Amino acid sequence: MALLSNGTKLGPHEITGVLGSGGMGEVYRARAARLAREVALKLLSRNIIGDREFIGDSERLRRFEREAPGDGDPQSSSHRRSP
Repeated sequence: MALLSNGTKLGPHEITGVLGSGGMGEVYRARAARLAREVALKLLSRNIIGDREFIGDSERLRRFEREAPGDGDPQSSSHRRSP
């Protein structure tokens, strides 16, 4: 179940759809006003943010960091970064 609906404003971004969800959170398609293009935003779930085990687990953090690099294009394989 998506936490954010289409049209929701999140900073300079406007949510336009859901790309997926998983154990770490949800990934949304959004329009970046300043960039005038679509980007993907990954929102971590509350249980991840407050999870000391996650924060202390270097492998999980490396996995999250590996997902971040990319050009922000929701169609690319590394679509999880929003400049």
